[in-house]
Amino acid sequence: MKENMKQVALVVSLFFSVTAIGTAYAEQQQVTISTLRPFVGSLLGNLAKVQLKVAVEPHEGNRVVRVECDGLDGGEFRSGEKQLGGENERSTHYFGFNLSSATYRCTAILKRVVDGKMKEFTNVVEVKVL
Repeated sequence: MKENMKQVALVVSLFFSVTAIGTAYAEQQQVTISTLRPFVGSLLGNLAKVQLKVAVEPHEGNRVVRVECDGLDGGEFRSGEKQLGGENERSTHYFGFNLSSATYRCTAILKRVVDGKMKEFTNVVEVKVL
């Protein structure tokens, strides 16, 4: 009997672990951020125009998409946001920043109303400006 209880407890804990991982993965996929190429600064001021593509899963509660790029090794911080009009809003948004040579952690943040509460979904990409 004790052995059966241990097996049931193990199955239940595995079920909740897999469910939690699946939920976290599904939440991450509500917004994605990407870049298409490496960026090289120009000779004037050593800045590069970094273009980021943010894809948002359509939803009636979508309110804001925000992008933050934070320099990890001496670079600066840049951010921008766009207001969203819910489910009928386009799903792809582009953000551009002039960034100096450094490595940046760029985060896309989707703010969405779910069951009357504001919820945030995030996704991160690392960008190197040469």
